[in-house]
Amino acid sequence: MPGVWRYSSVLPRPIRVVSLGEGFTRIRRVNDVVIKYEGNNPTGTYYDRGSAVLASLINGGEVKLTFEEDLTRSLALYLSTVGIETTVSVSYNVDPRDLLILAKLNVKVCVNCIDKPSIDYFNPLLIEGFKTTTTTTAVSTTTVTSVTTVVSSTLSTLTTTVTKLVTSTTYLAIAVVVTAIVVGLIVWAVMRR
Repeated sequence: MPGVWRYSSVLPRPIRVVSLGEGFTRIRRVNDVVIKYEGNNPTGTYYDRGSAVLASLINGGEVKLTFEEDLTRSLALYLSTVGIETTVSVSYNVDPRDLLILAKLNVKVCVNCIDKPSIDYFNPLLIEGFKTTTTTTAVSTTTVTSVTTVVSSTLSTLTTTVTKLVTSTTYLAIAVVVTAIVVGLIVWAVMRR
């Protein structure tokens, strides 16, 4: 299976499989720390993992987003591949390069027009994709003492760490759940700033 769908046994059953090659990213070991670099994903962020899962399970309709750099670019790309109409609300000071990216993806853009997005960081399908970062890291190494997940390529480097992880299925399952929860909490904290 392509991309994150290599781990389909731990993901929700898709309506269709959507993958743009996300998840085949480098793992490096620095001393006892394993680092999974997500910058090689299609939009350069780990959000592509969640976007692949969401795009594989969304069943038509329109998606409304407020502009959140990496997340918005990732969702716009993946949703455009399955023909989901997407509208993005931007602020007046949005980077023109981001407007060009959204225009290339045939995304409708409006200024401060959406109060409540239909998809945000806390969408459970996005989190399902995010957790494959930890799964990939644990499966790809024999002994893991720490799993570090880079939360964003444009924000300051925020990380989550699950320490003293060994490659037993019980510890792996716990690590996946803990990482998903911690990533959610970090995203929540960043959004509140």
